[in-house]
Amino acid sequence: MKKKSSVLLMVVFVISVVSGCVVNDQQPTSEIVQESSETTQIETTSEVTTESLVENTTEATTEEVTTQEQVTLDAYSDDQIVAAVERYCRSQNPDLNNMDGEYNFYWTMDQVTDEEYKVLFRSYTAALTYYHINKSTGNVTTTVVVPAISLDETDDPETFNIFDYLE
Repeated sequence: MKKKSSVLLMVVFVISVVSGCVVNDQQPTSEIVQESSETTQIETTSEVTTESLVENTTEATTEEVTTQEQVTLDAYSDDQIVAAVERYCRSQNPDLNNMDGEYNFYWTMDQVTDEEYKVLFRSYTAALTYYHINKSTGNVTTTVVVPAISLDETDDPETFNIFDYLE
């Protein structure tokens, strides 16, 4: 009995599905063509709008990058460069703020070439830290000389970008 009711249920289901398909197949061909062209038109418009947004965003980003690349350190004075290095040092070692006048330390412009600025920080321990600032990128690398140990400059892993500390 269960088998007959299952088969009957399947037959009813298949007939309802087929009849639903037949009703949809009776839609006039002209309406189908019209709906198809409307859908294509909407998709095409959507693609054009998306392409326009991508192009405009890319152009704006390119303009921003170009503007940022054009800003070089040549627009800043030596004193501003030295002050930026000092701001960096004080941000990394806040205890320096409490040592003013008590200990002898200072920052000064050591050398300027076509490619870089070289700022010297003479620590209260007499260690000399040189900040090598790339003029075009603003990236800073450091070397250290400890006169009591050696007069050779050794690389220091400390790096930052000077533009983050310029005012």
